[in-house]
Amino acid sequence: DHEFIGKNALKVILSKQKRKVVTLVWNDEDIKSVYDSQFSIGEEYQYMDFPANKIWTANNTAVHSDIITKNGKTIGLSSGRIYTVYYKAMISLGILNISDAMIGNEVEIIWGEPDSKQKIIRATVARFPFLDLPLNKDIDVKLI
Repeated sequence: DHEFIGKNALKVILSKQKRKVVTLVWNDEDIKSVYDSQFSIGEEYQYMDFPANKIWTANNTAVHSDIITKNGKTIGLSSGRIYTVYYKAMISLGILNISDAMIGNEVEIIWGEPDSKQKIIRATVARFPFLDLPLNKDIDVKLI
């Protein structure tokens, strides 16, 4: 909404956008099967920690990304997985091709390191940002 050096270049880049940031809601049953493998005989899936309501950054050295596929084709990356107590769900950020970023679209996250037992975890594309609480600026403090 103001002039700055590079504004026109950014407009051109945005007009040719190829990817979109979305929220991914991980499938509960698929997550449970990862945990179940830890208590079963045989090779287990990679351990999935339970990060609850944390923001993971490069400074915390916890940044991790997983490949997202659809019909066997790579369509993006998932990162920043957390468990949200508010929504009772495991969610992450997804960076998807525009054509695959439609809300409600089901995608697959490949969980586990290469050359180990990997698990396909289904996930549903949801809005970003995911939080649906009112913004502070929209709350009438006189009513509190």
